[in-house]
Amino acid sequence: MRKSIYIILYILLSNSIRVQAINDSIGIVTGNLIIDSTWEPKVYLSVISNFDKMYTMSNKMIVSESPIDSIGNFHFNIEFLPEEESLLRIHIVKKGNPATTLVIGGNEENHFFFIANSKSKINIQSLRINGLFSKIIIFGSPNTVGFNQITELSEYPEFLNYDSIVLEKEFVEKIVNERLRFLADTCKNPLLSLYAIYKSNFEANYYKNIEFYKSYLKKWGDNESTYFKTFKKQLPVRDSNWEYILIVSLIILFVVLGLLSKLNKSRKLNKLSVQERKILSLLQQGATNQEISNECHIELSTVKSHVSNIFSKLKIKSRKEVLNMKLK
Repeated sequence: MRKSIYIILYILLSNSIRVQAINDSIGIVTGNLIIDSTWEPKVYLSVISNFDKMYTMSNKMIVSESPIDSIGNFHFNIEFLPEEESLLRIHIVKKGNPATTLVIGGNEENHFFFIANSKSKINIQSLRINGLFSKIIIFGSPNTVGFNQITELSEYPEFLNYDSIVLEKEFVEKIVNERLRFLADTCKNPLLSLYAIYKSNFEANYYKNIEFYKSYLKKWGDNESTYFKTFKKQLPVRDSNWEYILIVSLIILFVVLGLLSKLNKSRKLNKLSVQERKILSLLQQGATNQEISNECHIELSTVKSHVSNIFSKLKIKSRKEVLNMKLK
C-alpha cells in the first residue's frame, strides 16, 4: 500500500513539472500510462461527435496522437477543440494492431472517455488495478464524477441476478431510467445531461414520457451543438405541434371513413329496382304495408315480397333500421 502511494506521488510530481512548463498554453491534456512491451508506446485522441458513436472507431475520428515516453508520460495540445465542451476518447493499441482497434470490456479494454474543451487543462493517471484503464483518475475535468456516475447507473441492471424473471428486470430498468432522467433534468452541464438521456433508452420510452421530453427540449432547445442536433433528429416526434397534427389526422380519417360509408350505401341502393326505391321511401316515411299497397296499386303479398328483397339487398333486418338510415 505504501509503495503504491509513493508511485502515485511520483507520477503526480513528474506531471506537475510538465504542466508547469506548459501552463501558459491553452488546451492541454497530459497523463501517465505505465504499459508493458505488448502495447504500442503511443496514445490516440478521438473526438466523439455524438453519443451513438462512443463505441465506433475510424481514422477520421482520431484527431491527434502522442508518444509515450520511457516513464509513461504523454501530452496533447487541444487548442483546436471548440469552446463548447466535447466528448473525447483516449485509447492505445497492442503492437501490430491498427490504430483503429477498439476493445470493449474486460482487462484488455484499451480506452476511456472524458469531457473537455479548447481551454481545458487535463491530467490523467492510470492506477492499473485490474486492467490498464480499470481505474482512471482525471484531474481538471469537473464532469468526470458525474460522467462515471451516469455510466455506472446505466450498467447496473446488467450486473444483477434476476432468477429468470423478465418482469423483475424490466422493473429495475424502469427505475434506473427514471433516475437517469432525473439526473438529466437536474444537471447543469448540457453535455452531461444529454449523456444521461442517451443512457436512459429515450427512443424506447419517449411516448411514455412525452411531457418530460417537451420540458427538456424547452430547457435545452437553444443548444446548437452537434450532440443536441443529432438528439433532436432522433426523437420519434420532432414537431412541437404533434398534438395538433394528430387531431387533424384523426379528423381526416373520420371524414374518409364517412365518405367510404356513404359510397357503400350508394352502392347498395343501386341494387334496388325503381319500384323498390319507391317502397323504401315510403317505409322511411313510416308507411304500413297496406298503405304502400294502396299507394303503389299492388297486392299486399307483392308489397311483402318487395320489403323482403329490400331488407336483403340493404342487409338490414327491421323497419327500425330503415327509419335510421340516411339515404341522402
